[in-house]
Amino acid sequence: LAYYESPPGMQLLHCASMGRTVSGGESTLIDGMAAAHRLRELRPASFETLARCPATFVKQRDGASMTYRRPHVRLSKKEIGGLKTTTTGDREINAVYWSPPFEGPVCLPPEKVDQYYEAYADFECLLNGGDVDCELCQYAREYTWERKLRP
Repeated sequence: LAYYESPPGMQLLHCASMGRTVSGGESTLIDGMAAAHRLRELRPASFETLARCPATFVKQRDGASMTYRRPHVRLSKKEIGGLKTTTTGDREINAVYWSPPFEGPVCLPPEKVDQYYEAYADFECLLNGGDVDCELCQYAREYTWERKLRP
């Protein structure tokens, strides 16, 4: 629910009933906060981009249109001697907003678009793996939990 100004901290979905042709459900869980920490270690520039560049999250349906812009990674506000820091390297990760089905158009200056999409691809690979054999995809293979219900 990244398109809300104050989304819930965790969202769990469940199936109340299944059709006759469904043989069981599948649940996939990956820790987005831990993945963001790992991105910070493996690809600091990508982490920096996702912590600074706002994404557009959109939900549109009959009678409702919700849009909210925020970075994919929210960091703590840190002050040193009364001045706010501008670096992301030592600030605590407070939240991760990742919801590809609800992302709207990228609204960034043209010179930031390529680095945003590179960072986006790095985080996507970290979360969902892929066919490529790299450190980012390996993380997804090791830290994704999947369960399938028996009928």
